[in-house]
Order: sequence, then C-alpha cells, then structure tokens
Amino acid sequence: DEYAKLEQKIFKAGGLGGANPNTVQVLRLILPPIAFIVLGGSYLFRSATKTVALNPTQLDQLIENSQQWQSFIVPQVTSTVDKTSSAISPLVLMWIFVIALLLYALPELIIERQIKNRKAIMRKELPIIQTFILIMLEAGTHTVYDILRTLLDTTHFFKPYLTICLNEYYIDPKRAIQNMADQVNDEEFQVICNGLKQAVDEDKHYTAIFMRQHLEQFKKLQNLQLEAAIKKKP
Repeated sequence: DEYAKLEQKIFKAGGLGGANPNTVQVLRLILPPIAFIVLGGSYLFRSATKTVALNPTQLDQLIENSQQWQSFIVPQVTSTVDKTSSAISPLVLMWIFVIALLLYALPELIIERQIKNRKAIMRKELPIIQTFILIMLEAGTHTVYDILRTLLDTTHFFKPYLTICLNEYYIDPKRAIQNMADQVNDEEFQVICNGLKQAVDEDKHYTAIFMRQHLEQFKKLQNLQLEAAIKKKP
C-alpha cells in the first residue's frame, strides 16, 4: 500500500515535525500549480513591463507626428504588446514545467535526504549503544528493560523506536524487541536485538560474550571502511 510505505518513510525520517502521507500528497498537488502560476505570471509581467517601458517614446513620436502616421503606428504598437505580453516562449514554458516537476518530487526528495542523514547518525550511534549494552550485561544486575530505558537517554536516532518498544515490552518482550528491529530495518541493529532477545530469559553472561565479539567485529569493519574511503580520496 502506497500510503503505508510513505508513512513508514516519514517515520524513518524522524516524523518531519508531525507530517503524514496526506501532507505529502497535498504538497504534491499544490506545488506544481503554484510554480506555473508564479513563474508564468512573473514572466508575463516582466514582458509587459518591458513593452510598456518602450512605448512612451513611440507614443511621443505618435503625438508629434501628423495624423497620417497614426493609422500606421498604432496597430504596430498594439501588435507588439499583444505578442510580448500574452505569449510565453516554448523554452520558458519548458523550464517552468521542469521546475514544477521538481517541486512535485521535492517532498519525496526531502524525506529520502532526511532518511540518509539519519542513517549516518545511526551508524555513529551503533557502537555507543552496543558498548552500553555490553557494560550492563557484564554487570549482571540489570534487566533487559533496564538496558532499554538506559539506551533511551543515550541515543537520538533510536529514541522513537525504543519508546515504542518500551510501551510494548510487558505485553511480549521478545516481540517488542523484534518489532523495533523490523522498524529500524538494519542488519547490525538486528544482531543487537537478537542479543537482547536472548538476554530476556537466558544467561546474560553468554549474551555479553556474544555482544563483545560482535562489537569488536563491527569496529574492525568500520575501520576498514574508513581506510577505504581515505584511499579513494585524491
């Protein structure tokens, strides 16, 4: 369903100040016509202004000349005004259409850009939340619910997902954690959620060992990616 997909994208983009799919659809409908009206009207107004700016000299000549020139000049002036003020050139029309098309796609582009920016934030926060989880698991005195509550105060990107997870936690802990993983839709975060699900009703010591190994592998992968990015730079 297109509405559900768009709603999920807005959620991944951080909510966009309370926007919803209906907001996006309305913007898609009104922005292109506004572009046509504003840009087309501006072009016609400028054309008319230029024409009027030229006419006083011609009108002065018209007054100074005899009656015999009036019948020749007036139609010419009128014709010039009509051509310049009532017509839009094909090139200008094409550019107006392109701008209107871009405005139609603008809401979607903003959403995608915001998702991309938030994913970059997520990549920075993943090692932090993994470290917090590992420390609390190794302490052995914290429940998974305590860990999730602590993460809520240490992350920006995952905060809305953690809030939903905590609200659903006491209904079904493992299902709440998996729903959170599904919403984030990231492989690395899925591994973290698998560890949390394991820690719900199993020995946290083994989960801590698993999380430490995964954290080390994740950091190595990040370092390799950073080195590769540096090598690509000229």
